Amino acid sequence: MRTFKELWAHEIGTSLRDTKAMAERSVAAIGVSTGGLAQPESDALAGRIGDVLVSERFSDALASEVGLPRPGETEEEYIDRAAAVSRRLLARDLENP
Repeated sequence: MRTFKELWAHEIGTSLRDTKAMAERSVAAIGVSTGGLAQPESDALAGRIGDVLVSERFSDALASEVGLPRPGETEEEYIDRAAAVSRRLLARDLENP
């Protein structure tokens, strides 16, 4: 099984340089919805989310909290657990930039 940082880099596509595209992929990857917002507010939120998700601070905190796969944990379960942690960390970082 790949390490968490390898999975995260693959899922988010850290080689992308377009923040909006990265934010959209990131939002979809962890299941965050911007529904109900007007387009300008949705774009601004997607930009903020993208900035948080590609930051070294966020990836370090996420990797630290998720750690290695648990014994018997499948890759799908590992990714689901990481997504739950990432949503919590994202909410924290959006509230306290």
